[in-house]
Amino acid sequence: MELQKKDVYQNIALLQEMLTCGFDIWTWIYDSEGSLVSHNSPERVIDKIFEETGCKQYMLDTAVESSLPVILSAPLGLMWGAAFLKKQGKLESAFVIGPVFNTEISSEGIQQAMQKAIQDNPYASSWRSSLRELLKKIPVISSATFFQYVLMAHYCATGEKLSRGLLHFQKAPDEPALSPAQGIDRQQTWLAEQALLT
Repeated sequence: MELQKKDVYQNIALLQEMLTCGFDIWTWIYDSEGSLVSHNSPERVIDKIFEETGCKQYMLDTAVESSLPVILSAPLGLMWGAAFLKKQGKLESAFVIGPVFNTEISSEGIQQAMQKAIQDNPYASSWRSSLRELLKKIPVISSATFFQYVLMAHYCATGEKLSRGLLHFQKAPDEPALSPAQGIDRQQTWLAEQALLT
């Protein structure tokens, strides 16, 4: 079922409103080049974090090869999800939700992340308190719930219903990518573990 572009954006607008009802999950729309078109976050710096962690480039690379939604991850357990609007196989827009944490983050974890940021960027110490406040605004959502939201975003963009087993996951730098066909057993085990922990 191919949706009209106008319908897709109406669907995404409705999803944006629904995602702010409970957890206040932010949404972002990027064009085919990765430029930010619109967002509903009061924290524009999140786009910079999305880019600096490599998640944006991974999303764009994935969209070239696949139409399946992707789960993107960064240090500290930050996650984003992306769904794609394509026309004749080419990316038109990427709809991103997040970031969210998949588990509560400790004060020690925040401190370690800030220490690393300061080591990597000497100017980072000046925005230490801003970063701490920003991290407090990011909602904590179970992975299973977040994956469902990403599947909803995919449905809004394409009209296609998918199962969780078809989500694509960003690979860690030292491990091979999990495609739906290869990673389904490992992925299902991970999902079960996450469900038990939440």
